[in-house]
Amino acid sequence: FNSSTPVMYYNKDAFKKAGLDPEKPPQTFEEIEKASKAITKSNKGMKGFALQAYGWLVEELIANQGALLMNNDNGRSDTPTKVGFS
Repeated sequence: FNSSTPVMYYNKDAFKKAGLDPEKPPQTFEEIEKASKAITKSNKGMKGFALQAYGWLVEELIANQGALLMNNDNGRSDTPTKVGFS
């Protein structure tokens, strides 16, 4: 069992430099991807996004977006045969 409250930090200066509104952080995977690409493009040598590689954290982020990690309802309706974000 694990109890945790993951938090996403973001760099307001990097958002400004990328032409993004620093008062409106991304709320979805699509928004994170868009902001990350803009930040990487406008800030030489800076990565747009970094995430610690904890499986439980990735699973939680996927679940919070209403997505599935595997097909067949994450293995609930049948044995999963494909892994991927859906």
